[in-house]
Amino acid sequence: MARKATSEETQEATPEPSAEDDALIEVVPEIPAITWPMCEGDEYVPPTLRAPRDTAGIDYEFEDYWYTHPYLVPIDLEVYATLKEGYTWGSDVPEGWRLSQTGGVFDVRFEDVPCAPHNDPIVPELPVVTQAECVDGELTEPTVTVPENTEGITYELREDDAGTRVLAKTSWSYFLVGPEEMPEGWTWSDPDVAWYDVTFDDVSCEPGAGQPAQPGAEEPEMLAATGPGDAAVLGGAALLAVAAGVALIMVRRRVTGR
Repeated sequence: MARKATSEETQEATPEPSAEDDALIEVVPEIPAITWPMCEGDEYVPPTLRAPRDTAGIDYEFEDYWYTHPYLVPIDLEVYATLKEGYTWGSDVPEGWRLSQTGGVFDVRFEDVPCAPHNDPIVPELPVVTQAECVDGELTEPTVTVPENTEGITYELREDDAGTRVLAKTSWSYFLVGPEEMPEGWTWSDPDVAWYDVTFDDVSCEPGAGQPAQPGAEEPEMLAATGPGDAAVLGGAALLAVAAGVALIMVRRRVTGR
């Protein structure tokens, strides 16, 4: 004989809430997975950081490229949480999360430990700027040669609204010297970035425009230097000298009877 189902068995299960409902569903962010830097004897154990897995209500994001050089300490990192549509934050939020209406940030700081490897701060090299010149009456193009890239720093020439600039950016686990130690011309932006603004001279091949005139142009320059008034005086003095010579010859002829 078949067993009759009880009222509890025939009762439908309560459906799980979904984001399609009119009321927003409350969720709370999870704590990222963290291991802290430490020393095991003289050996350095680097830190690790993993964002939680995405859920129905929250997307998580973390800069995974940090793991290409996971040895840099101290360092500040952030894990981001973004609420999906139909969800809201609950009240039981784990410590460490800073929440806004639509997202949140979890701050992680890995402190230095005695056995951690370190790199010396980098002093960026100066680019080589070759100014335009007037050669055989033609104006040459100015050039900028950026320094060679190294393991710790890369250089890039940029043309933008700010003009011609060189960008210096350090690699992970490297950092720049402070603003007061920057070579002249470099502007410190942050521990990873500095800018060099390139200034080109205003050069022209036109005479009198900051460049010497071409060969063969010395005589016009001399005339311009003496001026028309001086030229007239010089011309008048020459005529007087000629007249005086003629008069002297005539007097000598009268005296000698020749």
